[in-house]
Amino acid sequence: VTPNPPSPPAGPHPPVVTLPEPPSPPATRTDPSSLPPPPETPTRPPRPTTEPDQVLEYPPERLASVDDATYRPGDWLIGRSTYFDAPPAWKAKFEPHLFGDVHGNGCGSFTNKGPGLESNLNFTLPLDAVAAVADFDPRFYEGACGSCYEVGCITGPILDVATRENQTKLPLWRMASGRSFYDVDPNALDSFNRTVPGENVLIDPSDGTEWEYTRCWNESRTIYITIVDVCPCQYSWGKQSICCGPVPHFDLSYWAHELLAHPLQGKMMLRFRPVHCDTKEPVDARKGAIARMGVADVEENRSKERLNMLNGGGEAQRVF
Repeated sequence: VTPNPPSPPAGPHPPVVTLPEPPSPPATRTDPSSLPPPPETPTRPPRPTTEPDQVLEYPPERLASVDDATYRPGDWLIGRSTYFDAPPAWKAKFEPHLFGDVHGNGCGSFTNKGPGLESNLNFTLPLDAVAAVADFDPRFYEGACGSCYEVGCITGPILDVATRENQTKLPLWRMASGRSFYDVDPNALDSFNRTVPGENVLIDPSDGTEWEYTRCWNESRTIYITIVDVCPCQYSWGKQSICCGPVPHFDLSYWAHELLAHPLQGKMMLRFRPVHCDTKEPVDARKGAIARMGVADVEENRSKERLNMLNGGGEAQRVF
């Protein structure tokens, strides 16, 4: 039998020794100016170099004008467009840019007018089939309310002058902040959950100049639009040069624009022709409103009468 070990002697236990905590390193102060800049949100894809299939210039046949001696009714004409109005989330994302609204149209006959009544919900035409027209060329502007056009997108640089002899490009557009819509959110989705196929820029291979550029969804597609508003050259706040010519210009609704190109691309070059609103048959652009409205016989002096539009858009609508 193994005896039990002896019990420890009675008495107080030895004191417990607590070691001190190691001292903390001294705090260091960082100069805010030395901090790296915050990362751009969202991450911006690298700027593309010029792509092999990018259009640097348009072939002459693309630049047809109603003034050409060879013009025939039904020919496609060269034009350009911006867009106005947008879903609320799109407007909020790209504040402080002002998009305006479709229901505040200058024609005044496509929605219920009056306090509390104006809304896109009671607009009488499809929102993806309406537009405004620039007021510099009377053949397209006079009597324009309710007239119709067939339009299609053309992939390529945005032109300020579009003739067979002169293709003057427009520089890449940016907001007052110095950022383009693409800079704000290159991954923004349109109403069909599509992202833009590429940044809307053409980098000039000769000198690196950034020209505005648009890639269409499908160049073979066309849509029909009804004119419900004016894109005025002169606004209360000053000149709106994009609507002052010399290129025929339309301001499509956001929803019409996105059928042809992603709305991160604020402008596009168009092929367009006036059509009869009911039959959609092309009509003679040289005859102006008489042809578009389907009036067979109108006296010459009446053909020069001007349809006065209401002032539309105002401070709340500026095009790109």
